[in-house]
Amino acid sequence: MPARPKTKPGRNDPCWCGSGAKFKRCHLRREHEAPVTDEEIIRRVRKASGGQGCLHPAASAATCSGAPIQSHSLTKSGGLTELAEDGHVMTLHGGYDVFLRSEGDVEPRLLGLRKASAFPAFCAHHDASTFSPIEKGQYKPCDEHAFLTSYRAVCRELFFFEGKAKLDSLRDLDRGLPPDGQRFVQELAASKAEEDRLGLISLHQFKSAYDAALTTEDYSRMNFYAVEFERPPDVMMASMFAPFVDFRGKRIRHKDVLGTTDDHIVLSLFASGSVGWFQLAWLGDSQAGLAFTRSFAELTESEMPHAVLRLVFSCFENVFFLPSWWARLSESDQTYLHRRFWKKENPLQPEREDYLTDDGRRLVNWQVTTTWGNVPLKPEQQQR
Repeated sequence: MPARPKTKPGRNDPCWCGSGAKFKRCHLRREHEAPVTDEEIIRRVRKASGGQGCLHPAASAATCSGAPIQSHSLTKSGGLTELAEDGHVMTLHGGYDVFLRSEGDVEPRLLGLRKASAFPAFCAHHDASTFSPIEKGQYKPCDEHAFLTSYRAVCRELFFFEGKAKLDSLRDLDRGLPPDGQRFVQELAASKAEEDRLGLISLHQFKSAYDAALTTEDYSRMNFYAVEFERPPDVMMASMFAPFVDFRGKRIRHKDVLGTTDDHIVLSLFASGSVGWFQLAWLGDSQAGLAFTRSFAELTESEMPHAVLRLVFSCFENVFFLPSWWARLSESDQTYLHRRFWKKENPLQPEREDYLTDDGRRLVNWQVTTTWGNVPLKPEQQQR
């Protein structure tokens, strides 16, 4: 945290904000500087979202085929294509430019298939060679396919988190503010920087563990539970998740332990061939992941699709859906999903403990065909 100076620092003293610069080159006349413009913030966000090189563990100048291409956290062939109408899928879109014109809200938007869930994280060679089992063939509920669908989501999380940490846009948002406002902004920036630091430690630990499994082709520590639907779902997503409560509203844990790899889980809702899948998976141990998965498996097959929809719209931003499905929903149902996805009044407000419990809404008609997995669904099955 930046220090709260009892006296004003000298011109050549280190600045109180902790930047390492001299006071005269940092905060000496900060209250007289022009505030950061919206255009500057948008430019920084775009710059920070640029590529950072191929994320494959074997990436090098000798093994990569060039700069990273647009990889997809959801399989494009057979997955996202099932959602596309006239080459577009729909999503609830945010971003600083959107927030400016919508007073802090998100908006439904059509997105080209090539851009949906895309991020520049792998060169063409490593993207094709790594993910060909799930891109060129149909998904099978097995350790390897559970790993590959999850690995992309882990890499996407790391890619965007590194971009967010690199952005560091809070440091000079105090330009033009009085001293008390400057201290408030710098304390907020320092808190965010520390949270990002610990978050990156965790994500790099996740990535290292997944890289080791990929390199050795040993997926035996992959845990998964997969539900098959009789047709492709109208909504798809893939993301890491840190559950705090289960589907019955029971608390699983009380706080994140940043800087560790405990309690992670990767969720994927996608299509393969003519069917749909919802997969819960994790590498190694995850007590929260196991408890969350058990609570989902305890639901009836008729409850499962609606529980998945509540979860997806409440917890993730990497969500895409069929435009005609959205159009068929009533205005009330669209508003319901919109508000689960983003709370305009306070997007950081914690969810109620019962936010995943059944609220009676029935907005999809996905029929469960069967379930697969290697997860011990009862405590007595713990030893695999």
